[in-house]
Amino acid sequence: MKSLAKKDHDFTIFKFGLNDIRVVMKEGEPWFVADDLCKALKLSNPSMSLKSLDDDERSKFNLGRQGEANIISESGMYTLILRCRDAVNYGSIPHQLRKWVTSEVLPSIRKTGNYAKSVNSNHLITNLELICRTWDEAKEQIADFDPKMAKHLNGTMNMFWVYTMSMKKSKGGVKNKQRYLQ
Repeated sequence: MKSLAKKDHDFTIFKFGLNDIRVVMKEGEPWFVADDLCKALKLSNPSMSLKSLDDDERSKFNLGRQGEANIISESGMYTLILRCRDAVNYGSIPHQLRKWVTSEVLPSIRKTGNYAKSVNSNHLITNLELICRTWDEAKEQIADFDPKMAKHLNGTMNMFWVYTMSMKKSKGGVKNKQRYLQ
């Protein structure tokens, strides 16, 4: 197993069922604390679970005075879940994750070459409109500070405006005809 030594270990905490799973980034990839993941999967012996993983799917993370923690790569996490006994028990957390990976993620990758979560266009329009409103509130302050920059930013905001309006038109009409070009 390779060891990951990092003094200022900041974990990102993810919820997996009712459990917190600590995740640390290693060379730009997420690695999961083995004890946390095994607890969520109701695997009573993390050491035995780690033995079933390939060497490149497990590592050690230096916690400083607290010692080391076993960590599992993303690939190792999937392997652990797919091998988990509960992955076949309908409704269990391992089953839900296995089902998602095998029925949505992998078929999407096979068909399109990638997996992307679908975007709710109403949510996107709302966010774009919020950007435009925020711009309206800030553009006078920017113009006072740097008129040349304000003109450049105004052109950028026009792109947001055009995109927002094209999204709205595809939804059946334009509610607001205000323009951002001066």
